[in-house]
Amino acid sequence: MTRFFQESDGDYLALDTATNAPHLRTFGQAHFEGRAAARVGLVGSVCMTAVSRECLHQHCKRVPRARVPAEWRKALGL
Repeated sequence: MTRFFQESDGDYLALDTATNAPHLRTFGQAHFEGRAAARVGLVGSVCMTAVSRECLHQHCKRVPRARVPAEWRKALGL
């Protein structure tokens, strides 16, 4: 399932919650794979990334898909 977050710098990211289990089994860490801006504020600079649960709690706020601007959804491929 895809979850959307807004980072403290205003950028958005999309995470695949199904990727946490393999990270836990393989590396023993609570990480999620997702898509985020490679450069702060540059919507078109999306890259694949892994984000820790700790980082999400400290620097991000979960937002509903409807609150993610259309340009960000398009850039994130969703």
